[in-house]
Amino acid sequence: ANRAFRRYCGNGEASTHVVGKPKSLLILDDKVTSCLRKLKSYYATLDGDFLFKPADEDGCLHPSDEAACEVYERVASIMAETLGERTEGLAAVAEAGGPGSLEPRRCLDDLLRTPEGPAVPDSMPGEAREPLALFFAVYFARPFLKHRARRRPAPPPGENARTGRCPFCASPPSLAFIVKEPEGQRQLWCHRCDERWPFARTDCPFCGNGQQSTTGYLSIEGEGIWTIGTCEACRRYIKTYDERGTPGGIMVDADQLLWSSVVLDLAAQKHGYREGPKA
Repeated sequence: ANRAFRRYCGNGEASTHVVGKPKSLLILDDKVTSCLRKLKSYYATLDGDFLFKPADEDGCLHPSDEAACEVYERVASIMAETLGERTEGLAAVAEAGGPGSLEPRRCLDDLLRTPEGPAVPDSMPGEAREPLALFFAVYFARPFLKHRARRRPAPPPGENARTGRCPFCASPPSLAFIVKEPEGQRQLWCHRCDERWPFARTDCPFCGNGQQSTTGYLSIEGEGIWTIGTCEACRRYIKTYDERGTPGGIMVDADQLLWSSVVLDLAAQKHGYREGPKA
């Protein structure tokens, strides 16, 4: 169904735009939901001692070659099992990640050193360089980034940081949440390492602009849970989900929210805003 969006900020209300349902390869459906669930079940079987070599004398963590190969193959396999005909281009990925291959480690090193990701690494086979390969790149690197984030000190409390980058892996945020506890706090979410952190509610997480006259939001007609935070200074946006509107006890899944809200990206872009740096 078509959705109507209105923009609000200190400068007043803009015109209404109507956006239809997008035709997207990765819009959330039962197959993508199944894929995400299986990936997370697999991640739960992994531990940091397997994923990483012992820290070097500088305290740096480096992925093990064995783990890179296993996770590379398993993520490609789960995607093939659940997404079916959409994954023809990933056949080259699974084949390239066979025993003794250097491709998984090269691909992972590219992903871990690029906080602006998820770009498809040059080391990934050319046959896989399609939009679905971005999905693969994110979820291949995810367990390594998440376990590395858990081994780093938690960010200091408070909302005074002027940058919205993830304090664990330095990536830009992909979603924002208004949480129930602490009441009304905004938290940003990192798609790459699956961590959250608090951030000032009215500031732009991409350029740090805190002027209320140049930050605002797009509201969705008939929808109280989703808004789109906007910034006139850098013309970027961030999709925002208000958890206070969900029934008590229900846990929201950030990945599913990300893939189910593609229509919001279209609305923001129709208003002339662009995505933040790729997260």
